Amino acid sequence: MLIKSLEKVPSKIIIALSPNVGEYTLVYWKAVQPKITTAIELRKQFQNLFEINRGQDKALIAYPLELMINGYPVSRVLAGIPNGSRDWYKHLQGAEEVAFRTMLVHLPDEISADLKDTKESLGGMPIEFVPRLAVYKESIVGALKIPDLFLVEVGGEETTLALIKNKELVQFRSFPLGSRHFFRSIARRFDVSFEAAEDLKRQYGQELLGKAKSSQLREFLLKKVGEWERPFLEELKAFYPSGPIPADVALTGEGALMPEITAIVKSSGWLGEFSYAQVPKVRVLAAENVFTGDTLGGSLRESQEFALASLIFYSLHYNPMF
Repeated sequence: MLIKSLEKVPSKIIIALSPNVGEYTLVYWKAVQPKITTAIELRKQFQNLFEINRGQDKALIAYPLELMINGYPVSRVLAGIPNGSRDWYKHLQGAEEVAFRTMLVHLPDEISADLKDTKESLGGMPIEFVPRLAVYKESIVGALKIPDLFLVEVGGEETTLALIKNKELVQFRSFPLGSRHFFRSIARRFDVSFEAAEDLKRQYGQELLGKAKSSQLREFLLKKVGEWERPFLEELKAFYPSGPIPADVALTGEGALMPEITAIVKSSGWLGEFSYAQVPKVRVLAAENVFTGDTLGGSLRESQEFALASLIFYSLHYNPMF
């Protein structure tokens, strides 16, 4: 259907992998020989590091986030060098250390098999799997022009936290609680279907429920939101070494507009230990923000489509390292 709609075979298909597909880690890979002459040489060095570090883990995706020269991102090293972006390799041949800040995704066997089947089902069409967090980083820095941000994505099944500082993705965490956790709880509590629970929550948020029903649901949700707050506060500890967390905080995902979660993120209680700011400046990132208000004919809207909008921006504008 895709080829029929486009009336041609796409040059590449890019699929963003959510944080719940496997175990995500950040690593710092040093090249064995800090020699840079061409993009081909750089790619070979990264591939060699991948083979060395993969070991017995066959189901591993390695995504290079930053090229590091003598401990600094290459973008900073080249700042102020005339025509640096065009022939930058020439300026780095004397580097003492070349390294890659790399995001690793360790995939369970069943997920790895599914991704392999996806490639095979499309008859060898070029497919690239990229971590969704890398897509967000490019969208936030490139499209929204935000250099420092703490992102809270409340997805359907998981919540992801990510810290961007100086235009770099420096830390991230994830825990398996999202908006659908609340919908399933509402469905059980009020003995309705999952779809009816979603609608009930929507009516509650829009103040369309009767006073008694609204009060009942509010009391229930205030108790349930603690199940989300506890792992949120626990995962924040991982950001302490990479801090401080900036005052700018963004909510996105399916649960970004849930009042109970928004109230927690907007409160000052959680930020003080990890930031110079007393109160976070919270915004909601929606799909239209990526394209300066354009919803692409209404097909992209609100926070639950931010991931798709970011992937479109990434596909159009990302310039690979090699």
